[in-house]
This record gives sequence, C-alpha cells and structure tokens, in this order.
Amino acid sequence: MDETNFAIPRNPKSIEQFVVLESNLVTCGAGLEIRRILPGYDLCRVILQLPAHYSRRRIEDFLLRRRLKKSDFHILRVEKGRGKQKATIVMDVHLGKAMTSSKSSGDFDVFPGGILATGKMQENQPVLTLTWDVDIVNGKGNDSAQALAMLYDALGDSQGVLMETCYILTPDTGSSADKVTLAVDFDSWANALRAARKMEENRSKIPSLACTLPIPYQYSIQISSAQYLAQNRQWLALSSTKDKDKAGIDIIPGMEAVTIQIQGNDRTSIGASRVRVEKLAGGEVLEGNYWHHSFASSADSQFFFQQVMDKTKVHLRSDPDIQALWVYGEPDNIDQARRVVRDEAHRRGQIMTRTSLSDTSTEFFVRNGFGKLQELVGEDNVDLKITSKWSAITMRGGEEATHHLQRLLAESLIGSALKPRFRAEAATCPICLSEVAFPERLGCGHAYCSGCLIHFLTAAEESKSFPIVCMGNEAKCKVPISLPFIRWFLPHQSFKRLIEASFASYLERNPTEFRYCKTPDCRQTYRRQTSRPVVLNCPSCLAKTCSSCGEDHEKLTCEEYRSHKDPEEQERLNSQLASKNGYKRCPRCAIWVEKTGGCNHMSCKCGAHICWTCLGIFDSSTIYNHMSAAHGH
Repeated sequence: MDETNFAIPRNPKSIEQFVVLESNLVTCGAGLEIRRILPGYDLCRVILQLPAHYSRRRIEDFLLRRRLKKSDFHILRVEKGRGKQKATIVMDVHLGKAMTSSKSSGDFDVFPGGILATGKMQENQPVLTLTWDVDIVNGKGNDSAQALAMLYDALGDSQGVLMETCYILTPDTGSSADKVTLAVDFDSWANALRAARKMEENRSKIPSLACTLPIPYQYSIQISSAQYLAQNRQWLALSSTKDKDKAGIDIIPGMEAVTIQIQGNDRTSIGASRVRVEKLAGGEVLEGNYWHHSFASSADSQFFFQQVMDKTKVHLRSDPDIQALWVYGEPDNIDQARRVVRDEAHRRGQIMTRTSLSDTSTEFFVRNGFGKLQELVGEDNVDLKITSKWSAITMRGGEEATHHLQRLLAESLIGSALKPRFRAEAATCPICLSEVAFPERLGCGHAYCSGCLIHFLTAAEESKSFPIVCMGNEAKCKVPISLPFIRWFLPHQSFKRLIEASFASYLERNPTEFRYCKTPDCRQTYRRQTSRPVVLNCPSCLAKTCSSCGEDHEKLTCEEYRSHKDPEEQERLNSQLASKNGYKRCPRCAIWVEKTGGCNHMSCKCGAHICWTCLGIFDSSTIYNHMSAAHGH
C-alpha cells in the first residue's frame, strides 16, 4: 500500500514559467505542454528595489496586485543587499513600461533586451556641440556675439538640422567660466557629421572653436578580475579589431573587476561585437556529471577551484540555482579543466554519506521508501541501518541519487500527518507490465515502478512526445502528468532538458511562428508577423529584421526586396562567406554557426549539441564519446 504519495504535488491545472535557452520566457502546463512563448525580442528586465524581508512569494504578490497575471512575469533572481534586496523580473516589454509609468511604491528600472542583456547599452543622439572662448575672436578681445550670430546662421543652413532644439549657454557676468556653448540636434548622424565638418571651416575666424559629436553607440560590461585573468589572451585578441571607428573594444582594468567597453559609429558592427563580447563573458556551463552538490559552498570546493585555476588556468564559478559550474578560459584549457572537474565530481559521488532519519522517516523507509531508493540508485549504493538509538541511510552516488534521497525524505515527513489517498491494491506498471512493488502514483491514480517512471519521463527528450501523458489502462488514460509532479520527481538537469526538448519540439511543429536572429552566435528569437510586417531591432546584436521575411530591407516591401534579390547568387555568396569564415549550418535549425576555436563540440542556440566534423546531433552526455570513437578527438 502506498500511504505517502497523496502528499506529492499533482495539481493538473498548475502552470509555470521557465527561462529556456537563455533568451525565451516559456509558460508550460501539464505534461510540459507549451502554453505561451515570449521571445527575447518581446522581453524586458524590470529591477525592483524592495525591503530585505520580502520573500519570493511576497514579491509575486507585489506584482499580482499591479494587475499582472502569473503568466506575465518570471522572477529571474533575488540578490540580498544591506537593508534592501534587488529582484530581477522578466516580463513583456509593454507591461514593463506600463508598470513603471504607474509605479506607486518601490523603485523600478526597466532595461530592454530581456534575459540575455547583461551589460549596459547606450545609444546617443546626433547632437552637435560647438564651444569657443568668450572674449577671443580672431585673437582680439572682441565680444563673442559676432561669432554666435555667424555660427547660428551657418547651422540654420545645414541639412537635417533641428533648430527648434538649439540651446545656447553663455557665462553669467562675473562668472569664472570662459566658454560659450551652442548645441543642436540633427535628424541623422550623416547630416550631423557633414555639419561638423562645415563648422570647422570657421576656425580661421574663430581659432578657439571646437566641434564635438558624441560616439553614437556605447556598450559596457563588467567581469571579475579572476575571469579576465583566465581569458586574458581571448580578450586581447577580441579587442584587436581592424576598424576602431566602426566598433572599437577597450579593456579598462579595475581593482576587483574589469570593464569591457565597445564604442563606435556603425550599428551593425557594434551589435556583432556585442554578441561576441557577451558570449565570451558568459563562459561555458558544465552540468550533469560535472556537478556535485558540495561545489555549492564548501570551503573544500573553493580550494579545489583554486587548484583547477593553478593547474589549467581556468576560472570556475559555482551556480547552485541551476546546479552547474560556469567555466572561463581558453578552449584547450577548458577541455583539460572539464576532465579534472568530472573526475572530482565522480570521486565525491563515490564517497558514502550518512543521513540520519527521524522516527517518522524510519517508518516510511522501512515500509517502502528504501525499496524505491534501491530501485532508483542501485542496491549496492545504498544501505539502511536501524539500531535501538538511531536510524540512518548511507549512500553514494551523484546528483541524481542525492535528489531522489532528498525527495523521499520530504515525502516521508509531509505524508505522516495525512490519510492515504489511494486504496491498497496490487497494480501493474504500464511500462514493464509487472506488478509494482514500490509504486509511484500519478494524479489519475495509475501506479508505476520508480525506475520505469524515470525512464518513461526522460525518454520524451528523444521522442519529443509532448505533452507527456499517462500510459495507464493500456495507454488509454492519456491524462497529462502534472507539471509540479514532473519537476518534483526528476533531478534538476533532467527536468531542464525536458523543458528544452518540449520548446524545440514546439518550434519544429510551428516553423512559421518563431525565428532565430540571423546574426551568427546571436541567441535571440522573435515572433513572425506576416499580416502587417514591421522592422524589428534585435536587443542583443542590434540587427534590423523584417518580422515577415527575416531580412533587412527597411526601405522596401518584402515583394520589392525579393524582386531585387537573386536567390542563386545570394546562396553562392552565403556559401562563399561561410567557407571563408568557417561557418556551417546547424543540421537542426539551419542557422549559421561559427567556430572560433576549441574542440569540435559545438552548441547551437537551438539547443543542439553538434559534432563539427560530421555535423551529427547528440546530447551533452554522449557527444564526447562519439567524437572520440568516430573521429579520434
């Protein structure tokens, strides 16, 4: 009899939001069915400054009171500070702007670019500023009114000038200031630049005249000094751009952090450089077999991280929220660090750990919990010891084993106060068709072997069978398995891969609804709009894209652009460019992928793990075995 499964979360109506592939906010329902997708183009980040005692539930209530629905936002992270805390919320960009325009309490800031925007982007306006000395004109002590009138008239004749925005600053009588300033807006950078050149012709009459324009585009991001040290050569190579005017990359050292700054006058070049900078700053994630829960905070792990840095020149950063490590360094060094980390995670997983049990938990594990645990982690990896004074479970294994133990412990404590929900009767597992010894029951009442249920749920990653439904009653049940149950039952990484597989499956079934940004390595997605096409601006790479055809033809309709475009010639040029720059098309989504170094394991923004040699698609746990066996890498 299963007397505890009643406590397991089974609400079939539950919906939750998840960040998928770093740029999309996805709403899922039962069976991991996709209910809604907000692509990166439609998202913004809202930063809330709130009292330190606010819990996540209270932050959620705070947002719901502002007439938002739970499907409208996602709490990305909460960072504690002195007396306050900063909550980062991801939501629809229009809702974010509306909320901040009517704020009644709390401090709000809105940043476009959604989840991937980690730096600060500044787009300046074409404002021409003229300055000259108050009392020096032609080297004489004449009044500057003559110069002001001359320059004002010259500006008025300039193309694209917006004279209604002109303002003039003159020093007050007795002031120590000795400069006159005249500033005016233009309708474009090209017209502002032409006017600046024209104004400089007046220097023969006004020697102190200075004409300045702001840099059109500026972007900056900070990384830790330890990360920069591990990636030093990569940053120096990235900053050695040929055309600094279009997009120059500067490195500004600090005491504890290093600022990477991009500035220039070409929007496309700035955007492409920003994608490369954010990709390098973002590092690479190691999860699954590379993670052990002790990496989260133990002093021993910090010592281990330093050993890895000393040995491989790779910086490691722990991220307990996603149960993974972020690694920063040169590709060959990361390959070496990956092996060191994997071996250490495996070594720690083989250490027998002891978990003490309360009387309630002991009763549960004696009855059926220990049998479930043996089924999931293997009989040789777990032991239950009971004495007259204490009870404990000793176990070895990685994160999956730890997850199942913690889940069963929670089940044992929660379930003790409630009555059983299901009747005690023999059940046949819908997967192996054998009698279930230690049942895991779904909300519909059908019971599965623990091991069979694990394999059934994770198999959806390969089969892309979504929503995931119950196979009971000879596969006639078909009730979607509740989202909270799947998240509760599976280890974190397995659940994450399922969400990504459901998202990829949705895009494959609906190829005309969403598209990836066409810039190589840009991970943003946008929603297609064919009835009334508009020009979209990528929040990451700044590329302009037609919402209907996906091309950049701001001054032409889609039909006019297609009539000017020769498909065969364009494909020939694309292939030539790809061959020259080392691009290849992803075999899953057909987007261009760029390989800049390192091993032949490439990760596409659609989530595919690709072997660069043969363009085969694998998952993260098998691709290295393939490359070694098939290509000797």
